[in-house]
Amino acid sequence: MEAKKSTKTGKRAYRRYDANFKAEAVKQLERGTSVVELSESLGIEPNPAVGSPAKTR
Repeated sequence: MEAKKSTKTGKRAYRRYDANFKAEAVKQLERGTSVVELSESLGIEPNPAVGSPAKTR
């Protein structure tokens, strides 16, 4: 999923999640679920910039 830019402000549009959704996601992470597994189970695409190995030049 690619973040879309708002036509008025030029800022990225982000999905909003309620507190219960966020709390459940944090609980699953604390139980050892990987971010990739969690994002797949919740139908959210992980941010490729976060958690990816550093590129060397």
